[in-house]
Formats: sequence, structure tokens, C-alpha cells
Amino acid sequence: MVPGTAVVTVGSSPVPVVLSIRATSPSRVVLMCSERTRVEAGRIVELVASADVRIDIVECGSGTDFSDSYTAVWEGLTRIGVSAPFLLDYTGGTSAMVAIAVAIHQRLHINDTGADRPDLRLYQNESDGSLQSDSGTKFALRSAMTIAEMANVHGFGVDMARRSPSPAVVWDRPVLWERAFLQRGHQRDAVSEPTVELRRALEGMFELVADPGCERSTGGGDELSVSDQVWSTKADAGGDDRAGKTMELAALAVLVGRHWDEVAFSCEVRSIGGKPKPVAEFDVIVRRGHQIVVVEVKSSLRGVAESAGRRLVAARTVFGGATRVLSISPRRKTDDDPDEVGGLEELAGQWEPALASLGRWHRLVLEHGKAIKGLRKAGARAAALLPAPTNALDFAWPAAPSDSLTMAAALPVPSDGQSATEPDAVREHPLVTAVGGSPLAVDSVLAVTSSETSSIGRPDALRAYDSRRGEQSSRCTSVLEVAGLDARSIDAACGQLRPSTLAITPATKSVTAGMTAVAARGDHDLLHVDIASGYAHSWRHGRWPHRHRAQWESTSNPQYELGVDGSWWRRLESAGHVNIPALEALLHGLHLPPGARVRYSPIPDVSWLVPILITGSWRAIGVVAPTSTTHSDRSMVMGCDHHVSSMVGDVGRLLIAAPSGVSAAQQARSWSALLRQNPAPLFAFWRDRNPSTVEFDGTSIWDWLR
Repeated sequence: MVPGTAVVTVGSSPVPVVLSIRATSPSRVVLMCSERTRVEAGRIVELVASADVRIDIVECGSGTDFSDSYTAVWEGLTRIGVSAPFLLDYTGGTSAMVAIAVAIHQRLHINDTGADRPDLRLYQNESDGSLQSDSGTKFALRSAMTIAEMANVHGFGVDMARRSPSPAVVWDRPVLWERAFLQRGHQRDAVSEPTVELRRALEGMFELVADPGCERSTGGGDELSVSDQVWSTKADAGGDDRAGKTMELAALAVLVGRHWDEVAFSCEVRSIGGKPKPVAEFDVIVRRGHQIVVVEVKSSLRGVAESAGRRLVAARTVFGGATRVLSISPRRKTDDDPDEVGGLEELAGQWEPALASLGRWHRLVLEHGKAIKGLRKAGARAAALLPAPTNALDFAWPAAPSDSLTMAAALPVPSDGQSATEPDAVREHPLVTAVGGSPLAVDSVLAVTSSETSSIGRPDALRAYDSRRGEQSSRCTSVLEVAGLDARSIDAACGQLRPSTLAITPATKSVTAGMTAVAARGDHDLLHVDIASGYAHSWRHGRWPHRHRAQWESTSNPQYELGVDGSWWRRLESAGHVNIPALEALLHGLHLPPGARVRYSPIPDVSWLVPILITGSWRAIGVVAPTSTTHSDRSMVMGCDHHVSSMVGDVGRLLIAAPSGVSAAQQARSWSALLRQNPAPLFAFWRDRNPSTVEFDGTSIWDWLR
């Protein structure tokens, strides 16, 4: 089949879209975005536009309403003349957008060719770096993006030292980086000679690059040159700063001892069009294809748990959710056991599955007396974090298969009906829900029906959820175990059911595609619960208000406490990342709706756990009061925003009590550029000289929680 049109759904992460376009090389691209991801679609166009490819954008409204979004997509594709056959990559977007895209793909192919084409529907499997079709064929995803490109499509620019390509460097014996590393602690008065030699050797391998408007400042007088800012500490730096820089250079030397597509050093990140201050800084970044590992080098284990979350959040915000982080730090004689530092392991055990992304953070502890031996492993450890190269075939546009699935009709146009409560046809219908996503979403879906329910998922996910089903467990009459969550497996499992309501809200994209495909053949219904807006959407019966009272005790992991004593506040104050008077004043001044509860972090010492979580009946607000607007405070707020999102998703938003040094509008713009916009953060402002005076919009807080 000659390359033709590719329709690609656009979510909050633009990276999968760019990779799909580069891997499939279509002659025409249609970006299917929602009103929430219109900005991301625009960034994608800027990156992939060329004279050889026509690019159109079709907006589907909210991307959560079956009827309105289906109509918008159908009319948009019709207007620009899209016809079968065409490719669909549904990796991005909401579950409702995926269902709509798959249903329209089926309808157009059945209308135009008389057969469905699951071989022309693809999703990206990030775990093994492949494109997989709904017919079961797997292709290698060999397309690449540079470090700068990944930052750019997320709205950030970089200033860094860069080496690309980066063939393996063979260091002479005795190894220069080893001599520099061993003398790192003997630089109180001046930088050691091995460190100077190591800097010169590495500096010659790299070039300094910066996105326009994101360059490091270089003023007059005593300001350092860009090169000195990247490669050395200030002339008056103390011994600890020099030792830290030497460690970074030694780690860089080890990492360039392996082959990479790109290596970056001393990468400063700024928001494009935002303030000139950097929003994040990364010691070393290595890239292979489109996969990257951010390497953080610390001079000791002190604060490793504190920096872990902030670094992970910053890396994911700038480069996308698939980013890995490797933290390297030596263990001094006086350091605690690395498995007890900061309670990180305790946190990881409590937080699953609310923050599965924590598994993308790994550390390399350089044991006392064996540090050189440990550091030699850095390159191998970084490479091991990336998926192994797949042996799948390169993508090729498929010809019409001989075993195309002939269908008499596609899934009908979704109903535009509206009702005050759930229709009887939904409430009394058997329901099947996927398990493995947000427990809050699963609970909300199960509350829709009074009939029997079934759960579908991998055995491990089913076992994990079984322990917390509670009152729902008596109605779970069957369990469907599947080995994989690909569309073909889900299609086969659901195809054996009698007509049921298939809930796509907690499902992965490929599960949603499988449920949508089988719904047309088996007279099934599709259900999506938009817990952020408080509406449930049935494909066949329209929408209705649905606000399920959340079981916060089982959702907010780690478990937040309803009452604390003075020791909790002393722990929070000693951590130094929160303005205590401002936070206390804000909590004292809040007028909360009936049933709302204030909950407290079980680990207030960790800055990237939001310290206060206020829960309403079905929505929540995380509260944080940064002490200033410095780099560390911005990282803390970004971490708390990700924490709230990981716990409760779109029903949780952040309330930031910020210093009122500039206008409220300017403050809000500055913070909002770094945070989720759906839902957008709320703001309160405290006075610099009197933090106990806090101004905020109590109505917005009340309305969100009631």
C-alpha cells in the first residue's frame, strides 16, 4: 500500500504523535485534538511540517462527550475529504477520543470497502518501543527525537553542552576520570590538576547549543562566560562545590564510554516565552532513539529522597512521561543506610499503584571504599533502564489483507440524549470494567449499575484490586483474566460476553480500542465516566450527572491523616520548604462545604508530597505554600501538582499560596506555565511582611469541593 493519510489522536504528551509521523512517513497527517490539546497540536505542526506532507487539524471539542465529539470529528474529516483506507494511531488523547476515533475508522472502512481494517489501527507500546496493530502485527518504532525537540514540543527550550552522535570514548590508562574522582575532596584552595585535565578533554568533545531566547545570561563585570558556567564552578566556589563538579565530570566521562545517539551536559531548561529564570537543570542526559535517561549526580546520600521526586517530576514535565532518572551518589561513612534515607522505600511501598512512575527512578549508590568500581557501572546502569532493542520488522504500509473482517454495520452514531439520572437500560445492564488504572475511576464506574459486574485485566492487576473492592465485591460475579492488554486480546475476551456495558474509563488505550471494536459486533454499549465534570456518557443512551462519593481512604496513597499534633508541624517547618504562617492562615480562613475534610501528609519532610489534601465528596484540592519563587520552590510546586494528579487525576487540583511580590495575574501566569491546566491551579496570596495575611477566592474553592 502506498503511504497515504494518517489520523493521529493528540494527548497532553506530543512525543508519541511526532514518533508515529516519523515512523509511518504518511503523505498526509490529520491531527485529532481536543480543545485542551490544541496548543500541543500546534507545537507538533511546527516540528514536523514540511513541503512534502499536508497537515490538517480536526478539533473534537471537549474530547469527553461521545455525541458532541463524534459529530465534530465526523464533520471535520468529511470537510477535509478523508476517506478509506487510512491509518489511525490512537496512542494519544482521552479514552472517549480513542473510542470515537476507532468507531469512525470502522465506519468509514465498512462504508467504503465493506470490511473493517484493524491492521490499519495502531498504538505505541512504550515498554518495548514498538508500534502494534489491532490485528496483532508488531513493528519496530525506530524513529527518533533529539533532546531539544522533546523539550520544545512540551513548551520548553534548552541551553546545554551537546555531543551527537556520541560514539564510545576509550580513556587512556591510568584513567583520567578516576584520578580526578579520587582527588575530588582535596580542592579546598584550588581545582585539582586532574579535574582541569578532565574538563579540557570533555569540553573538546561537546558543542554549546541553545534554543533562541533560552540562552544563559552573560553580563559584564565578573559574570562567567557560557563555557565557564557549563564546565566549571565559580572562582570563589568552596571545596564542596568543586567536589560536586568533579563528580559530575567523572560521571559524564563514564557515560560517554558507551555509544549513545546524544549526550547533553549541564542542561538548563526555560519555559518558551516565559521568565528567563531556568525552571529545571539537569546534570547529564543520554539519549538512544527517542528514549532518554536523566542522570543526577549528588555528592552524598543526604537529601537523595528529597531530590528524587523533584528530579523525576521535572524530567517528565520537560521531556514526557517515559523519561527515566538515574541518581548517582557516594555513600559516606556518616551516611545512613541507603535503603532508609528519607523514607523513600517506605513511600514507594505505600504509593503503588497511585504513582507507578516512581519505578522510572533508579539510583546507583557508590559504596565507601568501592566508589570507583561502582561508578564504572554508571553507563551500563543507564543503558539498562531503556527498553531492549526490538527485533520487530520496520513499519510498512499494509496492503488489504485477505482475512479482513467483513461487517454488515459499524457502531451506530452515539446518542445525544440527556437525562437527570442514569437510564434504566444502563443501570440494569451487566457491566464490564477494566482493572489496572485509577481505583477512583473503577469505583466510579461500578457505581453506575445495580446489575452484576465483571472485571477484566491481567491477573496481577485483578489481585491488587480485589483487596480493596469493599462493598462492590459482592456484585462482581465474574473475572476475565487476559495475558495482554492489546486490542486483539480484549476483543476476543469481550466477544464471548452477552450484551453488556463496556466501561472504557479505567482502561488503557488499546483496551478501549478492543472494547470499541467488539461493541459493534456484539450489541454492547460503551460507558465513559468523566469524573472531572461529574457526568457519565453512554454510547447508546446519552449522558447524565454522575457524582460518586469517593472513598478517599483507599485512594489517597500514601494514606493521609485526618488529625495531627504539633510534631507534624515541627517536621514540616524543619524541612524548610513551606511557609508555615501562610499555610496555617489559609487553612484557618477556609470556609469548607459540609463533608469536606482536611487531611495531612504522613511524610511532611518530603517536599514533593503535597502537605495538605482537602477532600470533598468527589473532588479534592492539594494545598502548598512555597516560601518564594526560586528554582527549588518551583520544583516543589511542580512535584506537588504531579502528586495530586497521580493520586486522584482530574478531580484534584492544586491551591498555591504564593508570595504577593508582583501582581496576582502575573504570579498566576508564571506558576500556571509549569502546571497542569486541566484542571488549572487555584491561587492564594500572602504578604511578604505579614505571611499570616492571606487573600484568596473562597467561592472557587467551595464550588470545587461541594
